[in-house]
Amino acid sequence: MTINLYKSRESDCYMAQFIGGQEIVDMFGTDTIPTGFTGQSKPEVMIATMQRLNPGSIVVVTQGTMQHIATCGSSGHGE
Repeated sequence: MTINLYKSRESDCYMAQFIGGQEIVDMFGTDTIPTGFTGQSKPEVMIATMQRLNPGSIVVVTQGTMQHIATCGSSGHGE
């Protein structure tokens, strides 16, 4: 499963889109849910937290034109 974290246009909240996460769709009726992360949150913290809560997932944080990517517990960054 891939988790795409991106900042909401309506608020300071980051949203999590669970790509390939049918369980999320079954529970919430959507693949995208709000998180507790705000614009002040550091990408490294968001990645580490989401990976801890969703082991084995690929976590992508999109901020403007920069993208931070991590897979399976790594802390790699990419653009």
